[in-house]
This record gives sequence, C-alpha cells and structure tokens, in this order.
Amino acid sequence: MTETCTNFCFRFVGGAFCGFFSEAGLKRLSLVPDEKQMPAAVDKARKASWDKTLHRLLADYFSATPVQFDAIPLDMSGGTPFQQKVWREAYRIPYGGTSTYGTLAQRIGHPGAARATGSALGVNPICLVVPCHRVLSASGTLGGYYYGLPWKERFLALEASGLAASQK
Repeated sequence: MTETCTNFCFRFVGGAFCGFFSEAGLKRLSLVPDEKQMPAAVDKARKASWDKTLHRLLADYFSATPVQFDAIPLDMSGGTPFQQKVWREAYRIPYGGTSTYGTLAQRIGHPGAARATGSALGVNPICLVVPCHRVLSASGTLGGYYYGLPWKERFLALEASGLAASQK
C-alpha cells in the first residue's frame, strides 16, 4: 500500500511505518516494506504532538521492549461501527498476547461472526498499534495478515522475545 498523505514516518531495518495523524489522533499507520513505496516526503507542517511519542514507542518495540501504545490517541472514524468495535477489542490484546477471531467476535457481542471479524481486521488502518497480528485462527494457526504471514510471524516473535527478556 502506497501512502498518499502522510505526516508520520518511522524507518526500521526491513521497512518503515508511515501514517497520518488527524486532529483526533492516529488515523492510519501502514507498513511499508519496500523502499520504492516510501512516500516522497512527510508533510512536516501537519505533524501532530504525538509524533515523538509514537517514534519512541516504535523504537522501543523494535528493541524488543514491551510497549503499550495507550499514550497515542486513535482516530478510528474511517471504519464502520462493526469494524470500530473489532479494532477497539483487538487494541486491548496485550503485548505478547494473542486471541482468536472467534473470541474477539464473542467479546464484541457477535458470536459466530469470526469471519466478519477477520475481514474487519483485514482492513485495520492502524497497523501494529491496533495489533491485528495478535489474532489467530481457532486452531491456533496464524490465519491471515494483510502484509503477509512472514510479517505476522516477525511481530509475534519480537514480542515473545521482549516478554522473555522482561521476565528475567
């Protein structure tokens, strides 16, 4: 996915996260795994006050330090009411934890809507911060991931190593 309007960019080994802060909060955060798809420039005039906080949290995350993104307000106004419920519930999955599509569906009051929950997560506009990578299939397999299963595996492994290191 190529970002057309971005006012946030965080580069890390293997890619970047580029996104957009609205007046209400973080509206979009996309994984940009290919340097060719990087936005030409970040609109610095529209940087939000949360920019430095998100940079620090992402740096900690990629250093395998357990983080919570609750200091960053989220703007989920781009989703349907159902999608917003799913994204809010996924946001509650703790660092290093996992859930299933069916469990999330039950938690938002829609038992039996595991597929719809998966579809909502498939269009999650706030990658990593709304941790759809932490949602697995009922059998415990990875299920799907918009950016590909190798990225989902990488994020889960990074979190597992962060938890292990923090418990020593």
